[in-house]
Amino acid sequence: MNIDREIAEKVMGYCERPVHGIGWWHQAEENRWFVAQYLWHPSTDIAQAFEVVEKLLKHPDNKMGCFHLEHLNEGNGWSVSCCYDLGEWKDWIHADTPAMAICLAALKAMEA
Repeated sequence: MNIDREIAEKVMGYCERPVHGIGWWHQAEENRWFVAQYLWHPSTDIAQAFEVVEKLLKHPDNKMGCFHLEHLNEGNGWSVSCCYDLGEWKDWIHADTPAMAICLAALKAMEA
């Protein structure tokens, strides 16, 4: 399973619905069509990645209280730090791009 699909299903709550040969993401809880699957790439699209952050912070199963995205020195990529129940900060994930760091941290938060 690719990361964009995992984010769609596990974090965003989308389910796949094919329409006229095109796969669409449907959000069952709001009964609305969201986006064609070929346009959903939060691991590379920073605007979509921040939609994931917004959804994650509102998700009922998420215990995350705070979220911090930081560019690392010397071109070493990006880091996402999370705080749970307003406790201590934890570095969860490092990645080459901010969008990928957000997606990896979101999946890890949903597992916690």
